[in-house]
Amino acid sequence: MKDFNLSRFWQTFKWLVLTNKRQLVKISLIMLLVFFMEQLFVILAGQGYRSSVWGSYDDPYHARGLVVASAMAFNFMTWAVMGLVMCTLVCGRLRSKQQRIMLFTHPSSKLEKYVARLIYYLVLIPVLTGLSMMLANLLRMGIDLLIGFPAIGFFVEMIFNSFRLPINLLSFNVIFTLWMISVFVLGGTFFRKVPFFMTAGVLMALGILMLIILLMLGHRLLVEWVFADSFTWVINVLFAMFAVVNMLLSYRLYSRMQVIQNRWFNI
Repeated sequence: MKDFNLSRFWQTFKWLVLTNKRQLVKISLIMLLVFFMEQLFVILAGQGYRSSVWGSYDDPYHARGLVVASAMAFNFMTWAVMGLVMCTLVCGRLRSKQQRIMLFTHPSSKLEKYVARLIYYLVLIPVLTGLSMMLANLLRMGIDLLIGFPAIGFFVEMIFNSFRLPINLLSFNVIFTLWMISVFVLGGTFFRKVPFFMTAGVLMALGILMLIILLMLGHRLLVEWVFADSFTWVINVLFAMFAVVNMLLSYRLYSRMQVIQNRWFNI
């Protein structure tokens, strides 16, 4: 069988979506509720904004805007964490024997199945939950209008502001995000039990170890490196290379999966 055929891949992706359409609806509705409940805290905070830390502002619109911006930032953090959880489900959701058999017996190549699952969990679900966040924001704005508060969005503004950075920092943010996604995809492929928490634990341990090593190099040297443009581009190249390696390792582990696996690891 040819490793990758576009028509067969599209059929595989449609099969994946149709067999999990209830999951898509459930996730979208749950995240809509989560985002909306977070937005309700904005309304509660806005009721007493004059007695809050923003009460020193004479302009109610300005005070309300700060509260809304904080809630939207919390929404985006929730969405980002949910996205990392989805990364670990690309292969991590294949825990039961029945799920593995259903996937392995589907008439398509391993590469087509792997790419289809990547798009399903890393593109489709984040887009749907992003729309849920937008809808929750619109619902909160409607409630604000009904109770007499100014309807402040900040959804589109926060997206555009995230791209208004110097090119070296913007490229670093993009590449670092791709590297983080690749780490959790690899972790979800390797760990069978609680892959998100196992991957996060390993990442935290490596981060602490790296911090200790950098501090041993000297505080002044570390500061000079961080604020040098050349340092940013070197880090960009390294993280891009690591991201590619992580995805290749993830696919290699995925292609070697069997119906009967280790209790804790997919090896």
